[in-house]
Amino acid sequence: ITDISPEGLKGKTLGAQSSTIQASYLEQDYGSIDMKFYPTQEEVNLDLQAGRIDALLVDKIVGLDWLKTADGACCEVVGTDIPLGGGVGAAVRQEDTDLRDQISKAIEEIKADGTYEKINAKYFPFSIWKQ
Repeated sequence: ITDISPEGLKGKTLGAQSSTIQASYLEQDYGSIDMKFYPTQEEVNLDLQAGRIDALLVDKIVGLDWLKTADGACCEVVGTDIPLGGGVGAAVRQEDTDLRDQISKAIEEIKADGTYEKINAKYFPFSIWKQ
């Protein structure tokens, strides 16, 4: 598969874990394509590996971790990143302004001195920082 547009995937079956942002995206933007939704990501992966679906949509970190396994060796990433949702964040109580400010300052410091890039590179082959 090289063309991951709805037109390019006509006649293919896509899979995703049900009740996820990926499943919602497929239903909204790929509604004319045959889709299968599964209770767990493991079941989606198994059906891709077995050839019961042609492609899957999964969170990038989860998908890349699976591709590093023996089971994931069957498959590869195609297309470009699809930004879904608003990202991930941390929360503190509204009255904890000092803690909020300390966390924000620490994040800015590790970004400025290169620590963030070192930590990121240790675990991910891409930047997880959303600008």
